[in-house]
Amino acid sequence: MLSEVTHSSGIGPTVARAALASHTVDGVVDLDQDALPPPAAPDTIAVVGPGNLGLVYFTGYDHRLTFEKLEALHPRLVDTLAAHPGIGVLLVRTQAHGAVVFGPRGIHFLHEARIEGEDPTGLFGPHTVASLLREDAVPHAPDLLLLSQYDPELGEVAAFEELIGSHGGRGGPQTEPFILYPSDWQLDEEVPLGAPAIYRNLRRWLQSIDIELGPAEQRPAVGSTSSGVAQARVR
Repeated sequence: MLSEVTHSSGIGPTVARAALASHTVDGVVDLDQDALPPPAAPDTIAVVGPGNLGLVYFTGYDHRLTFEKLEALHPRLVDTLAAHPGIGVLLVRTQAHGAVVFGPRGIHFLHEARIEGEDPTGLFGPHTVASLLREDAVPHAPDLLLLSQYDPELGEVAAFEELIGSHGGRGGPQTEPFILYPSDWQLDEEVPLGAPAIYRNLRRWLQSIDIELGPAEQRPAVGSTSSGVAQARVR
């Protein structure tokens, strides 16, 4: 809420921006830890399901849990989820290998560019690895990131929400967005991944026609595996 207020215009938001400047990073207001309520009980979780992207946070901890820690707390949780027929991809951070993607028939070690068995990311398109690496680098990345099952013949995903259609993950038409722009405008990279890349190009294009949007650092960075669904660790 405070982040949204600081992005508005008027006297109130101006005062809020000045008062919260020392607590604002990339346009997101982050209050000091000692001003926040204590963490929840260790066994509590928060699950967010934008489309076929599932985000699982163990809210009793103030940091991202690794595979090793999760295995100690909840033995075989990761293996059981990865083997579930409704799950196509499970991303978790490990102490030993960095970001690792588990699938029903294989494992992809993202930071080592190594695959054991069948690559679980291959089904979801050519930019899946880059998207998951970007997601893993988000400061408030979830403890577990899930992509639901995907039927490439039908082009359909199974949404974690109660929706007929969905977006927010990977698989199907949602992984084929487009930007309609004047032919003399150029992208600064071949494939812009995520909302920050789109925003960066839009700012550059608008500046080229003398339209200024204000300081870039006042705009929040967001993360998602497709079109830029904002995510934040729930604590």
